[in-house]
Amino acid sequence: MNFSATSIIYNPNSTSGHAKQKADRLAAKLVKRGFKNVETKETQRSGHAEELAYKVAKKYRRPLIISVSGDGGYNEVVNGVMRAKSENPKRQPVCGLLPAGNANDHRRSVRKRPLAWAITHDQPEDMDLLQLTIKTGKNSQVRYAHSYIGVGITSHAANQLNKQSLGPLKEIIIVARAVFSFHPVAVSERGGKVKRYDSMIFSNIHRMSKFLRIGKRTDINNGSFRVDVIPYRSQWWLFRFTLNFLMLVFGLKHLPQEDFYSFGLLKSELVHLDGEVSKIPSGSQLTVRNVPAALSVIR
Repeated sequence: MNFSATSIIYNPNSTSGHAKQKADRLAAKLVKRGFKNVETKETQRSGHAEELAYKVAKKYRRPLIISVSGDGGYNEVVNGVMRAKSENPKRQPVCGLLPAGNANDHRRSVRKRPLAWAITHDQPEDMDLLQLTIKTGKNSQVRYAHSYIGVGITSHAANQLNKQSLGPLKEIIIVARAVFSFHPVAVSERGGKVKRYDSMIFSNIHRMSKFLRIGKRTDINNGSFRVDVIPYRSQWWLFRFTLNFLMLVFGLKHLPQEDFYSFGLLKSELVHLDGEVSKIPSGSQLTVRNVPAALSVIR
């Protein structure tokens, strides 16, 4: 592989503190195989991985940037790389993920072979990204997701799921609690029509938060994303619970595919991108787009 530099960005708190060991081992393997300018970088705070990835992608023409973290850390790396690419399209960074987090949904969904082997033997592939544009008044913000964007029950559940190490049974209990305590998301869609949803998920992969299923397989470059929206049903709460439970835990075989989806938030809501949860102000207009072949990756 002809990379101008290799930067391995790791979260020291991931995998019970073992992320540094994983980063160091990968760096040693790459140096042994003749890779030049190999360095490891430790993140010190939330958002730091994005800053580090941005600086590397801006400095070098074709760097290899590996995230040793969970889905959230990789999300930061992806956003840093995309910011550098937007400023200088001539930059050609390549990204990869060595899982060291709590959920690791992305790696489990897209993995083809061990990362070290893929880096030294495979060619990079282009991957689609989800682009979320958040417009609040005169302010506009763009963020990217490598796997999914969610609003509703999943955001509230993910806020708890990604903080814990747990199995399927405990996860189901957390999801069930979220269903019973959650208030529906009110959004305005085309023509100003107001709708209420229990959950809205836009995804490029088929799983989220360890065990929840949003489809049956992952295609990283099909030009579209899955849309899984669950309307709010106020009268039949048991049916509502069953529907949400089955959709979230076992997944759906066939979901609509889109490349654009837009809606407005009538009140402030939690939104999560690849497991990273943030609060979006009321009155914001959200637009989800598929960006084809946005990112070059090793998997």
